[in-house]
Amino acid sequence: MPYSPSSSHFLFITTTPNQHPRCNRASLHSSDSSPVQSTLVQLQWAHYLAEYPDPEFVLALLHIIQFGAAIGFDGTDKPQNCRNLKTAIEHPEVIDKDIRVLQSNGRICGPLSSPPHSAFRASPLGTVTRKRYPNKFRVINHLSWPPGDSVNDGIPDSEGHIVYEAVSQAISTIRRLGRRCLLAKLDLKDAFCHIPLRMADYHLIGCFWNGDFYEYMVLIFGLNSAPYIFNLFAEALHWIIQHHIPAELKHYLLNFRLL
Repeated sequence: MPYSPSSSHFLFITTTPNQHPRCNRASLHSSDSSPVQSTLVQLQWAHYLAEYPDPEFVLALLHIIQFGAAIGFDGTDKPQNCRNLKTAIEHPEVIDKDIRVLQSNGRICGPLSSPPHSAFRASPLGTVTRKRYPNKFRVINHLSWPPGDSVNDGIPDSEGHIVYEAVSQAISTIRRLGRRCLLAKLDLKDAFCHIPLRMADYHLIGCFWNGDFYEYMVLIFGLNSAPYIFNLFAEALHWIIQHHIPAELKHYLLNFRLL
């Protein structure tokens, strides 16, 4: 797989699925879909999911790979300007580097001298560190600003609700299998960024930096519906692995940006 999330962890040890495509089932019937760039290989996903018991679920995933994911926004489509957070101004080199990496990977559109859409929304940029790594900065997108009228406020809670797999369930499985069980773990970094956005939602996930405008073309952390949309692919990958190897499997999502 061409994955290189903040993080998803896969522990080879079954899971409660979150498999309803929600807003992305409705987008299957959209007449204004345009193909997008994606690191996910549609033919390979189709091949390995050929025997999956829910064809509609598979169809939704393949549609996302080709045309991008709908984020479920049903708020007011209007322009939004903002000031970036103080932490972004204090550490401009962190923002600069993050944008350069996104550009090199084809995950952001810009720099643009003017808003690319009449309802372009810019949400504040900032930086955070983790207590254990105070010198390691991460970029955050404050998609919950302004309170009550943000991009996240325009996404119904039903689109973002997800039932997470508890680590305690994996521990219980290990204890049940006993001392001789073999464990393997996959740690998938920057996973959200591998899920493309549909073009119709680009203008909702924007930012303003150093006098230029940018639109994100992939899911990003801080977006309410991003964990659920990514987890659709995690559920599919879970099934693929479980279908091909004789093992018990659990997966869970952990966003290190929030620690």
